[in-house]
Amino acid sequence: MEQSESEITLVPAPNIGSSTSNSGTTPLERYSITELCKQCQSQIYRHHLAHAHFSFLQFWLFVVPIAFLVMTSGILSFFNSTSLTHGDDEVYIGITIGIMSVLVVFFGTIQTYYNFDVRSAMHYNVVTDLDRLRAELQVMKIKYMHGDRGRQRKLVITSRNNDDGSDVNSSNTMITSTHRDAVKEEEDIGLISQGESFETIQARYQQCLISCKSAVPLKIDQAYRMIDSQMELCSSCAANDYFESVGMEDWQLKLWLAAYDQLTEEFTSTTHWPMHLPDSSKMVHLALYKVRKVVKNGKHFWNEDVEYDYESGVLLQPSAKRPVATL
Repeated sequence: MEQSESEITLVPAPNIGSSTSNSGTTPLERYSITELCKQCQSQIYRHHLAHAHFSFLQFWLFVVPIAFLVMTSGILSFFNSTSLTHGDDEVYIGITIGIMSVLVVFFGTIQTYYNFDVRSAMHYNVVTDLDRLRAELQVMKIKYMHGDRGRQRKLVITSRNNDDGSDVNSSNTMITSTHRDAVKEEEDIGLISQGESFETIQARYQQCLISCKSAVPLKIDQAYRMIDSQMELCSSCAANDYFESVGMEDWQLKLWLAAYDQLTEEFTSTTHWPMHLPDSSKMVHLALYKVRKVVKNGKHFWNEDVEYDYESGVLLQPSAKRPVATL
């Protein structure tokens, strides 16, 4: 049995230049919110794929056969009770009805053993709860960025007043002459959404996972763990310099979310999905290849002189015909 996902421990943001509150809670910071969004998105896709896989198996392996056997045995029982059957035919139909009843019991026993319907419902509940938490984190991140920009504007105004020789005194702002990035607002320290700390968000996150007693299939879980490790290895100084040169903020979060989206798309686009789970290593390599191609060709998206084939992800010659979208 693999390690349960409820044992995942979230690590708060590095405590740089900030302190925890008097109650012992860790304040939410931008780094913490980013990591929480990544974890929520990863778990949402894992449980969503698990829900689709288990619900498919439940429907086609148990619901349809049991319903067909019950319907057929009912029709044969009604037909056998009429005067149309007599002699050996009545005996054969009675034997057939008995065999179907045994098959119904057999499928019901296997269904109880695998419990696909209950497991599918557990994963679906996790998806709905984590999706609600992710939406709240995104709102909190927007509010955090808005407050950060407000602090930057106040810092510029303060530095201008200091250059003019005027005395600036604010009860909500602490200013240091050597480190401008050390400016803080007491009203914005730590908590962003109605006093929620990192510990409360962590408790909600872990509660969502603990409520699911069904493990995600190994191939799905292995694929998302593998893409996390591959993305960590790709987060080099060269990548940081590239995304800073194109002016992309929070590129790590955006790149991770794009990788999760592409990996999920690779799973759902396979031939026998959701009946059969494909090879996780192949899915990860395809997803990383397509994400890299999108990032590499993204700079040509707004260039009218360069044509881009959205289906194959290949740059075309300027004289090539632009693909026409059809409804």
